[in-house]
Amino acid sequence: MKNYFPEDFSETLFELLDIDIEYLPDDCYEAIFKLNKHWVKGAELVDYHADESTVLAYTLYYMPMNIPKLWSVLARCHKMMDSLIHKDKIRVVDIGSGPGTFSWALYFYLKEVYGAEIAAKLDFTLIDQSDLFLDKAKDLHTAFASETNLELKKGQWQDLTDASYDLAIVANILTEEADLSATCLNNIDAESILILEPGTQRDFQRLLPLRAELMKNRKIHFPCTAHGDCPMAEDNWCHFNINRFVLPFIQMISNKAGRLNHKHNFCAFVFSEIEIAYAKNDWRVLSKLRRVKRSGIRWICDGEDLVEAVLNRRKKSPGNTYFLEADTMALIRIEQESLAKTGRIAEGSTVNPPRQ
Repeated sequence: MKNYFPEDFSETLFELLDIDIEYLPDDCYEAIFKLNKHWVKGAELVDYHADESTVLAYTLYYMPMNIPKLWSVLARCHKMMDSLIHKDKIRVVDIGSGPGTFSWALYFYLKEVYGAEIAAKLDFTLIDQSDLFLDKAKDLHTAFASETNLELKKGQWQDLTDASYDLAIVANILTEEADLSATCLNNIDAESILILEPGTQRDFQRLLPLRAELMKNRKIHFPCTAHGDCPMAEDNWCHFNINRFVLPFIQMISNKAGRLNHKHNFCAFVFSEIEIAYAKNDWRVLSKLRRVKRSGIRWICDGEDLVEAVLNRRKKSPGNTYFLEADTMALIRIEQESLAKTGRIAEGSTVNPPRQ
């Protein structure tokens, strides 16, 4: 995944938080441990806004670690992005914004991929229950995105009934908002809704009822390519990962905290009123390639069928080698009718990235 952080991001963040990265206080590490236990092991609900140390830990450690998650999704939602960049003003609401993690992620992405003029059209509404987080968001906006419009609201999603948006970002709040149902999300007047949650089996299962309900009024743009019932069983879940060590200081903190795994898992869905038409043989790549006796094996899914697809070493051909080369999260088109039943990629099949 390409890095879209500004060159001065780390130094500016340290200055805003008034910290020496080499000498973080113990209570910051304690907050990191507590938050990690909550997300990974399903511990009791955590009050993110309880104190300065928790807010500091999230803003310093989890915010920059989470930002690339959004980039990896945006890079695969071409229809939605094309709609956003051609608007006169890009109205974004970030629900449960914290310090503005995914708003700034969107700003950095637009600026690097589409240019500063497009990024400047962003009109942000950040809503959170915490004054501590909203104060951090205001400072980060001033430092990184001051040319964009910003409105800060202390409250909850129920306070958004009087405005319409082009994109609603709902991220990392389902474990806090037990009553945030699909009905609530459908009542938000937004052309597109992007949901990001921790990549655990528990959190994915909680997302499935929302997926089913939101698909009644919107098209699903990511990750599914079909609009049927999710094929994931209760012992399986759709999740992806990014490298948490994009920024060197994150790796330094992780080493001290004993978090040595570079993978940072997440679940994501994008729903939109924008029409999208995937072909019936379009598949999402869910896993990295495994090689067994020179054959290639990986999980792929279209939203209705989950397949552990195999390209036998004897069936490789110039037309189907993209199956071996595609990145995880990539969209691939496999010209083969029997794949969902057999799981075997035929020698005469073609595998390509579809034009979007």
